[in-house]
Amino acid sequence: MKRIIVAILGLTFLIAGVSTSFSQGRGHGGKGSGYNSGDYKKRGDRDGKRFHYREEMKEKLQLTDKQEKQIFDIKTKYRKLIFENRKNREKVRELHKEERDTIHNVFTDNQKKIIEEQRDQRKNRHRGRRR
Repeated sequence: MKRIIVAILGLTFLIAGVSTSFSQGRGHGGKGSGYNSGDYKKRGDRDGKRFHYREEMKEKLQLTDKQEKQIFDIKTKYRKLIFENRKNREKVRELHKEERDTIHNVFTDNQKKIIEEQRDQRKNRHRGRRR
Protein backbone atom coordinates (compact mmCIF):
# COMPACT_ATOMS: atom_id res chain seq x y z
CA MET A 1 0.00 0.00 0.00
CA LYS A 2 2.86 2.37 0.86
CA ARG A 3 4.39 1.75 -2.57
CA ILE A 4 1.18 2.73 -4.33
CA ILE A 5 0.83 5.95 -2.30
CA VAL A 6 4.49 6.85 -2.86
CA ALA A 7 4.15 6.11 -6.60
CA ILE A 8 1.00 8.26 -6.88
CA LEU A 9 2.62 11.15 -4.97
CA GLY A 10 5.76 10.89 -7.08
CA LEU A 11 3.75 10.88 -10.29
CA THR A 12 1.70 13.86 -9.06
CA PHE A 13 4.83 15.88 -8.30
CA LEU A 14 6.35 14.92 -11.63
CA ILE A 15 3.26 16.03 -13.57
CA ALA A 16 3.00 19.25 -11.56
CA GLY A 17 6.68 20.02 -12.12
CA VAL A 18 6.54 19.39 -15.85
CA SER A 19 3.37 21.39 -16.38
CA THR A 20 4.77 24.29 -14.36
CA SER A 21 8.03 24.35 -16.29
CA PHE A 22 6.20 24.31 -19.63
CA SER A 23 3.78 27.04 -18.63
CA GLN A 24 6.36 29.47 -17.25
CA GLY A 25 7.13 32.29 -19.59
CA ARG A 26 4.42 31.47 -22.05
CA GLY A 27 1.23 33.26 -22.91
CA HIS A 28 0.51 36.93 -23.43
CA GLY A 29 2.08 38.37 -20.32
CA GLY A 30 5.09 36.14 -19.78
CA LYS A 31 8.58 36.23 -21.19
CA GLY A 32 8.53 33.35 -23.64
CA SER A 33 10.44 32.90 -26.86
CA GLY A 34 8.03 34.87 -29.04
CA TYR A 35 8.49 38.16 -30.83
CA ASN A 36 7.46 40.30 -27.86
CA SER A 37 9.73 38.49 -25.42
CA GLY A 38 12.71 40.70 -26.11
CA ASP A 39 14.92 37.90 -27.39
CA TYR A 40 13.95 38.39 -31.03
CA LYS A 41 16.97 40.65 -31.38
CA LYS A 42 19.17 37.71 -30.48
CA ARG A 43 17.55 35.13 -32.72
CA GLY A 44 15.64 36.31 -35.74
CA ASP A 45 17.28 39.45 -36.97
CA ARG A 46 20.90 38.46 -37.51
CA ASP A 47 22.30 40.41 -34.57
CA GLY A 48 20.18 43.51 -35.10
CA LYS A 49 21.01 43.87 -38.80
CA ARG A 50 17.49 43.38 -40.13
CA PHE A 51 16.17 46.56 -38.54
CA HIS A 52 19.06 48.61 -39.87
CA TYR A 53 19.01 47.21 -43.39
CA ARG A 54 16.23 49.53 -44.59
CA GLU A 55 18.01 52.62 -43.26
CA GLU A 56 21.31 51.47 -44.73
CA MET A 57 19.80 50.93 -48.18
CA LYS A 58 17.99 54.25 -47.96
CA GLU A 59 21.31 55.97 -47.41
CA LYS A 60 23.14 54.01 -50.11
CA LEU A 61 20.43 54.66 -52.68
CA GLN A 62 19.92 58.25 -51.54
CA LEU A 63 16.15 57.90 -51.75
CA THR A 64 14.13 61.08 -51.97
CA ASP A 65 11.15 61.67 -49.71
CA LYS A 66 8.89 61.19 -52.72
CA GLN A 67 10.46 57.80 -53.49
CA GLU A 68 10.14 56.71 -49.85
CA LYS A 69 6.46 57.64 -49.88
CA GLN A 70 5.90 55.79 -53.16
CA ILE A 71 7.62 52.65 -51.87
CA PHE A 72 5.68 52.82 -48.61
CA ASP A 73 2.38 53.12 -50.51
CA ILE A 74 3.28 50.23 -52.83
CA LYS A 75 4.26 47.99 -49.91
CA THR A 76 1.07 48.88 -48.03
CA LYS A 77 -1.08 48.08 -51.06
CA TYR A 78 0.61 44.74 -51.75
CA ARG A 79 0.73 43.74 -48.08
CA LYS A 80 -3.07 43.89 -48.05
CA LEU A 81 -3.39 41.98 -51.35
CA ILE A 82 -0.94 39.29 -50.25
CA PHE A 83 -2.76 38.86 -46.95
CA GLU A 84 -6.12 38.52 -48.73
CA ASN A 85 -4.68 35.88 -51.09
CA ARG A 86 -2.44 34.13 -48.55
CA LYS A 87 -4.00 30.70 -49.17
CA ASN A 88 -3.26 30.81 -52.91
CA ARG A 89 0.51 30.28 -53.27
CA GLU A 90 0.63 31.03 -56.98
CA LYS A 91 -1.25 34.29 -56.56
CA VAL A 92 1.01 35.32 -53.67
CA ARG A 93 4.08 34.52 -55.77
CA GLU A 94 2.70 36.67 -58.62
CA LEU A 95 1.89 39.52 -56.21
CA HIS A 96 5.42 39.44 -54.78
CA LYS A 97 6.86 39.66 -58.28
CA GLU A 98 4.50 42.53 -59.19
CA GLU A 99 5.46 44.33 -55.98
CA ARG A 100 9.19 43.96 -56.72
CA ASP A 101 8.73 45.19 -60.30
CA THR A 102 6.59 48.13 -59.20
CA ILE A 103 9.10 49.19 -56.56
CA HIS A 104 11.95 48.71 -59.03
CA ASN A 105 10.26 51.20 -61.37
CA VAL A 106 10.44 53.86 -58.64
CA PHE A 107 14.25 53.84 -58.69
CA THR A 108 16.46 55.87 -60.99
CA ASP A 109 18.98 54.17 -63.29
CA ASN A 110 21.83 54.91 -60.87
CA GLN A 111 19.87 53.44 -57.96
CA LYS A 112 19.07 50.33 -60.00
CA LYS A 113 22.79 49.93 -60.69
CA ILE A 114 23.56 50.12 -56.95
CA ILE A 115 20.88 47.51 -56.24
CA GLU A 116 22.34 45.15 -58.85
CA GLU A 117 25.80 45.56 -57.33
CA GLN A 118 24.43 44.74 -53.88
CA ARG A 119 22.64 41.68 -55.27
CA ASP A 120 25.83 40.48 -56.98
CA GLN A 121 27.82 40.91 -53.77
CA ARG A 122 25.23 38.89 -51.86
CA LYS A 123 25.29 36.12 -54.48
CA ASN A 124 29.09 35.97 -54.43
CA ARG A 125 29.11 35.84 -50.65
CA HIS A 126 26.69 32.89 -50.71
CA ARG A 127 28.60 31.09 -53.46
CA GLY A 128 31.69 31.10 -51.29
CA ARG A 129 29.82 29.15 -48.61
CA ARG A 130 28.65 26.39 -50.93
CA ARG A 131 30.78 23.32 -51.46
